[in-house]
Amino acid sequence: MEIKLVTTDLMSVAQAGKALGKPRLAIYRWIKAGKVHAVKLGGFLYVPKSEVERLQHESDRAKGPKVDKQNDRVTRRPDSFQAQP
Repeated sequence: MEIKLVTTDLMSVAQAGKALGKPRLAIYRWIKAGKVHAVKLGGFLYVPKSEVERLQHESDRAKGPKVDKQNDRVTRRPDSFQAQP
């Protein structure tokens, strides 16, 4: 008797790494450390897509708001306005 499981809710560790822009070994370390939840099926580890989405969201929040560098200005006082000794 053969049982086939087909789901689109799970990703391989390699697919999760690619989606997160990280090497698969980093994903394995995160799984071992408990940072990422994984499911073991038939001796293989799979990462739920919800975990990948959570990590992407955390990564976006950690980066902070995007800054428009073209309109971001740094102003300096001219040398003539500096205090004289």
